[in-house]
Amino acid sequence: MPNPDIENLPGFLPAETEIFKRWVNETVPSAERWQYNVRVGLGTKPPPSFETNYARMVEMLSKPRIDVVAHRGEKVELIEIKVNAGPSAVGQLLMYRTLYEKSFGAGTVSSLLLLTDNIRPDTKGLAESHNVTYIVV
Repeated sequence: MPNPDIENLPGFLPAETEIFKRWVNETVPSAERWQYNVRVGLGTKPPPSFETNYARMVEMLSKPRIDVVAHRGEKVELIEIKVNAGPSAVGQLLMYRTLYEKSFGAGTVSSLLLLTDNIRPDTKGLAESHNVTYIVV
């Protein structure tokens, strides 16, 4: 099983890249396939006056973006990377699961993982109550 590519993380902020690299180096996660910046859901519909190529770009870039998807057989783990994670990170993962399963099939998401350098105290309980695993690295 291949390890994630920690040198080529397009769209990640430098601090997010460092969090992901620390997690990979500490845990050596495995998956059959890794995807980054996976767009799900519906994007914003631009006005009809937009040229076709700009309209497509606006719609694609306005879709929610999952940081990392780890594929393990028929199941996937959705991973969100946040600096100083707050409750919105948990909400993002819950939304991503719904949108991912609408796009790729119900029941395909086996777990939700929040990687962070710090998690706010109240966010821990929120994550636990929604079966979101969090790891502070």
